[in-house]
Amino acid sequence: MSESNTASLLALDEDLIAEYLESNPDFFHRYPELLIRLRLPHGERGSVSLLERQLELARNRHHNLEEEITGLLSVAAHNEQVAKACHQLGLEALAATSIDQLIARLGEGVRIHLGMEISRLVLCSRLAETQHKALETVYARLEKGPYFGRLTEDEKRMLLGHSPQRAESLALMPIAKDGKLLGIWVIASPDAGHFEPDMDALLISQLCDLLALRIATFSHGRLR
Repeated sequence: MSESNTASLLALDEDLIAEYLESNPDFFHRYPELLIRLRLPHGERGSVSLLERQLELARNRHHNLEEEITGLLSVAAHNEQVAKACHQLGLEALAATSIDQLIARLGEGVRIHLGMEISRLVLCSRLAETQHKALETVYARLEKGPYFGRLTEDEKRMLLGHSPQRAESLALMPIAKDGKLLGIWVIASPDAGHFEPDMDALLISQLCDLLALRIATFSHGRLR
């Protein structure tokens, strides 16, 4: 018999054995001694019994489940913190009586409620034509919504208006109404991994809608 035929028969036998064991879950109840006698290769201990291997797998599954639950709890706690911060920032925006007060309250609110020291609300109406041109790459990043991640040094300098050494990762939130960009809300972190591209932007986008309404109101001169 050729080696290829032998290999095929062995594979077939293995499949049959696996199918039989799956179809007869009480097999090891009838032959409990096999749980101890059968030895399985183990990378660290040479070989272990089938029962020991099952216990090890169960411990690993339990450990992985614990890690998954811990991760979910951490995400839930973070989301709760962000939700509370967005609520407070919304109240600050509603309490502002001028565009300058809105900018000041927003910056202070970010520091207090989010613990972020670097933030700025960039108003498109206050930018010169040359500044708009310099920000074309930033506008392109915001075409699909908020942007989280890293920027070039020139982009950071244009948005923050100062030396950007401490701004390693940034969140850029477009403030728009009726399809028109009114401004860009920038929050920066010295931690390069703080703002990541896959971050959820739902809560912050809802707050940006409120900010857009406030900015539009001030721009139309309804409140001074």
